Amino acid sequence: MTAILSMYWSICLLKRGPQYVPSQTVFLIIVVSANLFANTILQLSFIETETPLSVFSFMLVSLALTCVFVWAALHMKKQLNRFPQTISAMVGCDLMITLIGSFAIGLLSSGSPNDQLTQGIAVLFAIWTFAVWGYVLHHALNISVLQGISLSMAMVFLSRISAGYLTTSLI
Repeated sequence: MTAILSMYWSICLLKRGPQYVPSQTVFLIIVVSANLFANTILQLSFIETETPLSVFSFMLVSLALTCVFVWAALHMKKQLNRFPQTISAMVGCDLMITLIGSFAIGLLSSGSPNDQLTQGIAVLFAIWTFAVWGYVLHHALNISVLQGISLSMAMVFLSRISAGYLTTSLI
């Protein structure tokens, strides 16, 4: 367990690439499930007006769309064999950064979504996530880090906007 956490921490610090992440399907399922569970719980703690089903649906659709975008990018670059490791790296690092960010918000601010310190911390951790995802995409797609960061931002914005639209119209 410590080896896995150390591996993800090294990726979050931009010291290792996604090629060191296990490529087994079971590992991918565990990482994705942990990410969905943690993000759903954390979102519910910040957004009290939403139901657990609507938050989980949003998170699931957003993650699925991100997977589709990553798959499409890898397919275009003829690197589909890198998909399990790329997604595992992105989702695992997102989970680690989200948990660290939530701890920082709980420790340093009131935790209210309207608190400026909470919003500032959230923005800093979002920037960190974009940088890490861009770094992972840089390795997976053989593109520059700046292109990876730009692609990661586009993927997040498109998946979140689409997930919001799809889950609002479905539920």
